[in-house]
Amino acid sequence: MQKIIVRGLTILFFTFSIFHIAYSMVKQGKANEEEEIAFSTDEELPINYLENLYQELLQQDSLLPREAFTNAIIGYFNLSKNAVLTTENTILSIADMSQSANNKRLWIIDLKAKEILLNTYVAHGKNSGEEFALSHSNQINSLQSSAGFYRTANTYMGKHGYSLRLEGLDTLFNDQAMQRAIVLHGADYVHENFINNHKRLGRSFGCPAVPQADKDFIIETIKDGTCLYLHFDDERYLSQSKWLQGNKESTWKYLAELQNSQNNTDFKVQKEIDSSF
Repeated sequence: MQKIIVRGLTILFFTFSIFHIAYSMVKQGKANEEEEIAFSTDEELPINYLENLYQELLQQDSLLPREAFTNAIIGYFNLSKNAVLTTENTILSIADMSQSANNKRLWIIDLKAKEILLNTYVAHGKNSGEEFALSHSNQINSLQSSAGFYRTANTYMGKHGYSLRLEGLDTLFNDQAMQRAIVLHGADYVHENFINNHKRLGRSFGCPAVPQADKDFIIETIKDGTCLYLHFDDERYLSQSKWLQGNKESTWKYLAELQNSQNNTDFKVQKEIDSSF
């Protein structure tokens, strides 16, 4: 009788072991499959994501600049995966300061909705140039615009009325923004009438000033932690900004994962990505 019991327990243990091993293999296989999807090394995924998004936006505004847009997107995701921004803030503002100030060179984009919310004028600093902003500076009292990525902060009422504080995120390029009182505000000189009378848009003391008619909408849309990118066609900045020159492979993986998450309505990333630079 004892031998029968021992034999039965042995068979039961052996059966359970086989089942456990099989279950572990299946579970591991699913995990590997999920990992492969989330961290696909296929570079076509992020490239397609960028290109598809750009093409959709281009249908809304054929003048959306490719280089400024691409840099803005890469910087936005580098900032997001380093927790400087959150992907819950899906508003991205792009000011292409390499263009003539007489162009509507500010775009406010909702990345989640894939929609251009506004395209309008934006002024540069008076010491950056006349019609074109030929230089930029991070120095106090330079009266120049500062290149790079900003995180929008809080609103306040100042000498320009309703205004928005900006936090510069590019070391050596715009991290003196708060000390310089670089803010987004409305100005009467940012208007087509000023261009008609003076052959160029008016200029600020370094702030990205916008039309009075658009000021309230812009501030209410981009305040409280969204991303603003001031693009300059300057090799020194483009080669030294860590938000553009970080771990590109990690950025591509992040973009690929974001594309995979597009079916989720909350637009949130489902897995942590290595954020080291």
